[in-house]
Amino acid sequence: MIQMWGSHAPRRPTRGADRPSSDGSRDDDRLPLIPVAAQGGDVIGLCEFEKGVDGWQGADLVSVERVRGADRPGAVTSDSAALRFDADGVTTATITNERGARDADWIGHPYLTATVTAGDLAGTDAPIHASFRLVHDSHRAGRGRSSTSSPPRNRAHTGRGRAGRSREASLTSETFSVPQGQPVRLYWDLSGVDERVRDSVVRLELVCERADQPSSEGPYGRGGGIRGSITLEGVALSDSPDVIAAAKLQTHWQRLLAKYGDHVETVPEVKKPSVESGRFVFEDGETEYDFEILDDDGHVFRLASTTYRFEDGMAAIERR
Repeated sequence: MIQMWGSHAPRRPTRGADRPSSDGSRDDDRLPLIPVAAQGGDVIGLCEFEKGVDGWQGADLVSVERVRGADRPGAVTSDSAALRFDADGVTTATITNERGARDADWIGHPYLTATVTAGDLAGTDAPIHASFRLVHDSHRAGRGRSSTSSPPRNRAHTGRGRAGRSREASLTSETFSVPQGQPVRLYWDLSGVDERVRDSVVRLELVCERADQPSSEGPYGRGGGIRGSITLEGVALSDSPDVIAAAKLQTHWQRLLAKYGDHVETVPEVKKPSVESGRFVFEDGETEYDFEILDDDGHVFRLASTTYRFEDGMAAIERR
């Protein structure tokens, strides 16, 4: 059953708030409600960090290690483990994974998501620019590729075919701006990429640069580049496009919090069995929302002027 939002007065969580009270109600039912989308479909973890770095490696001047949420509050968004990589003055901080990427089901699960958090970087308050790069075997993939995807760019890696030609090519996701100290959900819809490309994946790379010092402007001296730590977690593939919509919604919500401050109240103005609309009230502003369950069991959620559609369902509440 889909739950709709309700109006609740602001209240801070207290010890034992998740335990039933004596009258059978729950204290946390009075907390303000915020939107969260369910991770629809079949979601599989691409990389697990419970026992180690799970095959991730750093490039030059980049080291990797496993960290737990309790050890890195604010940097790790869940209670589970994550991957932290530390950069020591590189213009482009890159980490790669071959084992997990090669074994992953990119054909049946073409929707990639992950969370990236930049720590306090030395010498700059600028965000980082983060993107994924998927490297594949161009000989196995052949010439075929979807017209909706960017053409693979040949890269001079060590693996080479006949006449010294590189066997590897790559696709790159869009670039995401990741403010320091703010988790950002990265997403990549690969469903439009030719299956032969997705079936010949060699490795997955995460590439990060300082927004104020892009590598396209050339190398920098010892005082430039990225100096500090970045955290990667929640790397997953799904067979449902809902995870992409959920990631976009999460990023939109975070931007509203950055602009208007904490969310303090949800004010529904229309409430029906399959429709609800109202306002999200923040410390220094507000924005409209509406939510509808469609006849085909899809869900449409509009936040401000942006509409998100979910095919496999949407969890309409999350308590802070």
